[in-house]
Amino acid sequence: MSAAATTKSRLRLIVIQALVFALFATLFARLYYLQVVGGEEYHAQAASQSVREVVVQPQRGLIVDDMGRPLVANRTSWVVSVDRAMLDKMSHSQRGKLIERLGAVVGQKPATIRQRLVTCGESGSVTGTCWNGSPYQPVPVASDVRQGVALRILEQPEDYPSVVAEQQSVRAYPQPFGDNLAHVLGYLSPITAQEYDRAQKHGDRSLNGASSVGAGVEKQYDAWLRGMPGYKRVAVDSMGRVLGNSSEVKGQPGDTLVTSIDAKVQGVVEKQLAQTIKLARQTYDPVTHQNYKADSGAVVVMDAKSGRIISMASQPTYDPSVWVGGITKKQLAHSTPTRPAPRCSAERRRASSPPAPPGSRS
Repeated sequence: MSAAATTKSRLRLIVIQALVFALFATLFARLYYLQVVGGEEYHAQAASQSVREVVVQPQRGLIVDDMGRPLVANRTSWVVSVDRAMLDKMSHSQRGKLIERLGAVVGQKPATIRQRLVTCGESGSVTGTCWNGSPYQPVPVASDVRQGVALRILEQPEDYPSVVAEQQSVRAYPQPFGDNLAHVLGYLSPITAQEYDRAQKHGDRSLNGASSVGAGVEKQYDAWLRGMPGYKRVAVDSMGRVLGNSSEVKGQPGDTLVTSIDAKVQGVVEKQLAQTIKLARQTYDPVTHQNYKADSGAVVVMDAKSGRIISMASQPTYDPSVWVGGITKKQLAHSTPTRPAPRCSAERRRASSPPAPPGSRS
């Protein structure tokens, strides 16, 4: 081999060695940057992927009468929810099998569960069934489930990945002295997307996707009754199973609302109103030559000196407990019957409606 060829080969070898050295130097420099310079930042990012923030709803405030007797209280209920973030990591067939297995254990059709998992406003959402809360919250698919069902889900997490069973506080109605008082107390229902966006715009941290607002006193004093939610950060593995608590911010329970209602007087008024309507329906009307229809009525008892409302009753009425955990179409149709005049619905608050001329019929 000539001297020129030998020199050329050595030059190529030197160039290759330089390239290899440059590549290793770049690799080590990048490794040093990741491990030393930016190590803390990347470690925090990795840790955040394994830590999730869970909203802990506070105890809603009680509603009591003027003597402190509870008109609306709280009770615990087992609620089964689905974490859609974990569900999306599964294959299509795995999701289908999980939903079928979950539907069988909670007694719901798989199609209904799928509809509950769709966020309202998205394609395929069904009004009244879709989820209108935060997209980052587990979606409740069944409430008031038996304790045995909840324990089965908790004890077999490998069979129910992404499914959460926990106890939540829901509204209860003790009804002292047989009080109904539905038109005054109102009811709770999940917040709408507009209400949630409005709260976020005004910086209201007490309202979140799992909160509820409704009607009546529950809605009027909701800002005081709902309290401030807490937040719990939990560590999870790659399958989303909870490994332990990282940190927790305690929530603040709602305030107790003391009304001017006297539960004892309210019970008497409601019974008398119901008996009077029943008697009127059995009384002959000489004008129409039929018994009086007597399909509605109202009573308001006020303190003559202060003007405070001691009792308020309206007929027909409804059971406020049916709204707990969501009302069905059948229950809603029963509380708002279809009649020629919409004013005959059970939800109309006749006791607080605009006054009518004496002797008029409404």
